[in-house]
Amino acid sequence: MASPRRAAAAKAYLKSSLTFFGNSVPELRRATQRLVRQHRESTREQLRAVVDGLWSGRVYERWTVGVLLLESYPHALDRRDLPFVRRLILRGHWWNYVDDLAVHVAGPIVERDAVACRTMERWSRDPDLWVRRGGLLALLPGLKRGTIPFRLFDRVAVPRLSERDFFMRKALGWILREAGKHDPAPVAAFLRRHSDVVSPLTRREAIKYLPARLRRGL
Repeated sequence: MASPRRAAAAKAYLKSSLTFFGNSVPELRRATQRLVRQHRESTREQLRAVVDGLWSGRVYERWTVGVLLLESYPHALDRRDLPFVRRLILRGHWWNYVDDLAVHVAGPIVERDAVACRTMERWSRDPDLWVRRGGLLALLPGLKRGTIPFRLFDRVAVPRLSERDFFMRKALGWILREAGKHDPAPVAAFLRRHSDVVSPLTRREAIKYLPARLRRGL
C-alpha cells in the first residue's frame, strides 16, 4: 500500500525530484511479476513502448516498474537497444536507476555479445559521469562469471582511475571486489600495477574479499 511517510523517506534518501507515491520495492516487484505473467510473449518493440510510457512522466514508482520490466525480459533486448538504455541512463541520472540499467539490463546483452562490449568501451569514455559508470558496471555480470576477460575491464578502467568523483571510485571498487571473488589474482595484480593512482576508496572496496596472501602490501 502507498504510504506518504514512506514516500517522504524515499524521496529524501534518494535526493530525488521525482514524485513518490510511497509504494515499497517488494510491492513494485510483485506488480511487475503479475504483468510479466500476463504478457509472457511480449516483443522487444512492445516492451520498449511500455517502458517509454512508464518513463514519460516523473513518477518514481513508474520508473522503477519500467526498469524491473526490462530486467524481467533479459533475452528480449540486444545490442540494437543499447542506445535506448543509454537514454534511460541519461534521464534517470542517479545511481539507483543507472546501476540497475547497467548491471541487469545492459549487462546480459554485453555478456553474450562482443560487439556490445565495444559499445561499453565507448560508454566508459562518455562525457557524462553516469554513462561512464554504466559502461563499466555493464561488464560486471560477465566478470563475475568469467565470461568477460578481465583484460577488457583493465583497458576501460585505467583511464577512469584518476577521476575524483565518489560514484566513479565506488563503482571501480565494486567491480574489482566482485571480479575478485571469481578470479582474485588479476584483481590483486591490477591494484599493484596501478597503486599510484588507485584511490583509497576504490582500494578498500576492491580488497574486501581477496585472499590474505594477495592482500599483503595492498
